[in-house]
Amino acid sequence: MFEKIKICPNCGKKFSCLHSCDCWCTKISISKELSEYLRSRFTDCICEDCLKYFEQNEKNILSDR
Repeated sequence: MFEKIKICPNCGKKFSCLHSCDCWCTKISISKELSEYLRSRFTDCICEDCLKYFEQNEKNILSDR
């Protein structure tokens, strides 16, 4: 497995990314709409805390667009 340390473009926190189907991010299920929103806003991965925040607040985030 290839692990890379990244810096979250949303909060600045360091986190690890496995670049594979074994990465922690594959265990968080988000909607197609939220995925598109995040891709339009960020050019790289975001950390687990931020991804969970967006997942939990999806309805409010997407309605504010």
